[in-house]
Formats: sequence, structure tokens, C-alpha cells
Amino acid sequence: MKEDYDIISATEEYRDRIVEFLRECFFKHEPLNVCSGAPPNRPAHDMDSLPKLSEGMSLLAVSRNGQRILGVCINGAVKPDAEKQKEKTYTHPAYTKISNFIWKFIERADTLKTTGADCVMFVYLLGVDEAARGRGIGRALMEKSRENARCAGYPMIAVVCSSYFSARIARNIGMQSVYSLSYSEYLDEDGHPVFKPLPPHTEISLLVQKLSSETEL
Repeated sequence: MKEDYDIISATEEYRDRIVEFLRECFFKHEPLNVCSGAPPNRPAHDMDSLPKLSEGMSLLAVSRNGQRILGVCINGAVKPDAEKQKEKTYTHPAYTKISNFIWKFIERADTLKTTGADCVMFVYLLGVDEAARGRGIGRALMEKSRENARCAGYPMIAVVCSSYFSARIARNIGMQSVYSLSYSEYLDEDGHPVFKPLPPHTEISLLVQKLSSETEL
């Protein structure tokens, strides 16, 4: 069956629409935001992945008439000379807790060292409108991201998944987990889990896949 949506480049001109999409369709459902009680109406300057739009590798799934964003996949390069993300304070303590945890995980996972690659195309965010799920949009965005990364000469694609469902999409297209941390093992000063997402979300994981001309598209 022919799909009734298109995959297009997520350029800077879509920035405001992407911000609204993330507020309405991503932060309301992302496990760490939900269990932390983080307000979904996050200010744009508290959305760490937005600057990656300028790299030109991010994607949107849009309705055939282009009026509605159905999915977003924000991608960017990870290179040896990339400046490490510093801990910072956001406009809400829950944003600070979530973002600093994710960046600490990414630093510990050390994608380049773990994979041995000299650069990696990194999927920073994958979100699909709840009303449009079950149509393969998340998988289509990941597959197109992989294709674009391969064509651009990247030797590997990687993604950090805080959600069971995004990790399942990554595994279904052939990516493999190389580093993970159970939420039950990330504890506060009193020895209690910092994050307690509802099942089936039990861990955050780094998944990767080597790319070559033979990689299945």
C-alpha cells in the first residue's frame, strides 16, 4: 500500500513547527519526561537537539498535503573534535535532571571509542504523533536517516533510546545495543532510582549499526 505521507528534510524554516510538534507529540509521551512530571510546554532554548537542524541531516514525516507534521527525526554528526556537552541549568528542574542524565549517559557510552569509528551520524531525537502511530513512520524516518548517513559517507549510525519503542524500531532495522543502563541502577544520594518510568520502559541504551554500500536500505 502506498504511504500517505512524505519524508522531507527538516530545514530551519520548519523550526517553529518542530518546536510545537515536540511540545504536543514528544515531551508528553517520552518516558523520562512523563515520570519526572516535566511540563511538556518546554521552551525552545531548553530543547538541546534543535541546533542540530542546521546540519541539514534531520528529517520530517509530513502529510501528503504538507499541512501536518507526523514525525520528526533530528540527526547530527558526532566527531572527535566535538565539544562535550556541559551540565547546565534549565528553566525547570525536571528538564535539568533529564538532560544532564542523558548527556552523562552519552559521555559514558563514548560512541566513538565504543564503536571505533572516526565519526558517527547520531539520531538525537525520534518522535511520532500518537495519532499517526502504527503506520511505520518511525521506522521510515530511521531507515531514511540511515540511507542519508551512508550516502554522506558516514561509517556508522547511532541512537540513544530512552523508550522501549524507539529501541525496538532501531533493533528492527538491524541496529545493535552496545551500551545500556537500567533505570533501576541510576540512583540518587539516598539510593533510590532517579527515574521510574512505567513498563515497558526499563533502560536507556545506545544502539549502533555499521554502514557500507551493502547495508540494507
